[in-house]
Amino acid sequence: MNDRALISRGEARTAGVPRYFTGRSCKNGHVSERYVDKALCVECNNAASQRYRDAHPGIASANVRRWMDRHPAAAKVLYAVAGRRWRYGLTPERFAAMLDAQQHQCALCRTPFSPDFKNTRPHVDHCHSTNVIRGLLCHRCNAGIGHFRDDPELLVRAAAYLKEPRDE
Repeated sequence: MNDRALISRGEARTAGVPRYFTGRSCKNGHVSERYVDKALCVECNNAASQRYRDAHPGIASANVRRWMDRHPAAAKVLYAVAGRRWRYGLTPERFAAMLDAQQHQCALCRTPFSPDFKNTRPHVDHCHSTNVIRGLLCHRCNAGIGHFRDDPELLVRAAAYLKEPRDE
């Protein structure tokens, strides 16, 4: 069952939203949102799209590649967003909130992330055994923690080692 508010197609069109939810089932029994422009159930549309991709794998993948070639910046952003959601369950809203909470900088070294993420982009630091997200780090800090196998004791020993006096 969908927990969305009930809204008619006309109300959705007036509000400028692409989908609406009536609470009624479609002809195939799905109780889901429908698209304003074609009144088609989202689940039926997804199933039809999947059938097309299965029947025409070369065409569908060529269309995706062509779109990615025409829109490389948008494709990169979409893949990053999808990757964070798939790997860590991190929504774009939560990612933005984490960036704001860290003042758009690495949680360890405080290096600012580039506004366009070209030079310095945030990497999601997470516990590899529980997949719990710890924060956003620059590439160097994220790789550094990884090289120390996420072991706090090993990092403490490394810090002590760096502080030891040396004969020159």
